[in-house]
Order: sequence, then C-alpha cells, then structure tokens
Amino acid sequence: MKWSGHRESDVPSIPVFTISDEKALAKNVQALEATYDFILIDGTPILSTLATRTILISDLVIIPILPSGADIWSLEKFIERLHDAIQVRGDHIPAYVLINKFNSTEKRTVGLDKEVLEVLKQLGLSTLESTLNYRVAFREAMIEGLTAYEYRDPKAKMEIENLGIEILSIIQQFLPKSITT
Repeated sequence: MKWSGHRESDVPSIPVFTISDEKALAKNVQALEATYDFILIDGTPILSTLATRTILISDLVIIPILPSGADIWSLEKFIERLHDAIQVRGDHIPAYVLINKFNSTEKRTVGLDKEVLEVLKQLGLSTLESTLNYRVAFREAMIEGLTAYEYRDPKAKMEIENLGIEILSIIQQFLPKSITT
C-alpha cells in the first residue's frame, strides 16, 4: 500500500488492495476476477491460515526465496503447507520457486547460490529459469513508487521482462486453447 501511495500521477495506475481478513479473501478475489485478467497476491511469509487460504485460491504459486539456508528451511515448511492445500483442494496447484537476490558474479557466493539450486531440485519443486539478481535498482524503484520494469536500470528491467514472459508461458499451459490462440 505504501508503494502504491508513492506512485506519481503520470505513471500508469496499478490497483493495490489490502485483504487481511482470511475469511473474506476468496470472496474479494472472486469479485476482482470480474474486472482483472490477472490478480497477484503478495502473501505473507508467515505460514498462517491466511497463507493457506491464499494457496487454496491460487491458480499458480510463485515462491520467492533468497539463496540461503534459512530460506530453504522455511521453504520446507511451506512445502508442507502447499501439500496440505493440495489435499484439501483435491487438485494440483502448480508451484515454482523464484530465486531472488541471486548472485551470479561474486565468485565466493556463486557456488553457494548454485548449491541452493541443487537442493531445490532435491525438494521436488520446479524452479523458474528466471532469477532476480541482487540489484540496488529493485530497492530504489520501490522507494520511487515504480516497478523495476519502469525504472531506469536496463538490467533490472530485462530480468523482470524475462520473468514475466516465463510466467505468462506457464499460465498459458493452464488456459483453454481458445484463449491462447
């Protein structure tokens, strides 16, 4: 909400809503579906009932993690919550891990970041090909009320564009053929 409040009037409007009532979540999202093609839910990192309900109403779950041991340990708990949601829903919920603040250049951490990718494979979760590298631009864009795509850093913009293209290609796998052609 603070981010959207920093957006200036000359940039495109991106509607942002706060839904903190777990019981109203599905109802509110259902109402938004009448107006929007895509609804992004930025869920809480705390594995609460609200997190479970968010998973249950999602068509696709993107799990951003840092390439660190602490995030892998948290991810293991999230996977349990995801499997519980799948059992309740009785249907597959596609889930992909997004590596955030990936370090592809600094030699001493590149090995660790790549090791995290190997651990993710062992956990049985799909990992997006796209990664978001550690960039100051992501933090600066937020402060200015911009998306990284709108921001002045071409590398950050390219990472977001590649991520968007990859997510759209995943989404198209789930849409009826008449919509994708």
